Amino acid sequence: MGSPEEAQAAERAQDLGSAKWFAGLQGEDGSGAERMDVAGGHGSGARWGPYLVFSLAAASDGRVNDSRTEELAEISEGFLDLPLNSLGEIVGE
Repeated sequence: MGSPEEAQAAERAQDLGSAKWFAGLQGEDGSGAERMDVAGGHGSGARWGPYLVFSLAAASDGRVNDSRTEELAEISEGFLDLPLNSLGEIVGE
C-alpha cells in the first residue's frame, strides 16, 4: 500500500471469512491443483507497516472438509510467519 495508514484502513475493511478478498488460483491440468480456485479453506491476513500479507490453506482438489478447519487455520496462520519475519529483517526490527 502507499502508506501504513492505507494498509491499516484496508486491513480494517477486509472480511477474510467472506472469501471476497482472494482465492486460490486454478492450477494447470494434471498439477493436482486444478480445483484450487473453488477450494474451501482458511484465509489469514496480517499487516506490517504499508504491507498486507495474505495466506490461504485449502485442499487443492476443491474439497471442503469441515473436520480440518482448525488444521487449515493453523497452517494458514503459520505461512504468515515467513514474510513477516523477512519484513522484520529488512526493516531491521
